[in-house]
Amino acid sequence: MHEAFVEFALLLLTCALAGALFVRLRQPVLIAYIVVGIAVGPAVLGFVGEHEQIDLLAQVGVAVLLFVVGLKLDLHH
Repeated sequence: MHEAFVEFALLLLTCALAGALFVRLRQPVLIAYIVVGIAVGPAVLGFVGEHEQIDLLAQVGVAVLLFVVGLKLDLHH
């Protein structure tokens, strides 16, 4: 559990730094988050490994995102 917390903190710190850099470069912050996620993930640099807790958070995040998108849809149009 401790290792997952350190990896999550590293991910948040890296996202904050990349987000600040992208704001300064006048680029979308969302692109910075995607780039950081790919870079520190297990496929590229491997700083953040695969954990059940992170997988659960990712699934909840996708579910919330889909719910919010569903709320924004205009079915009458």
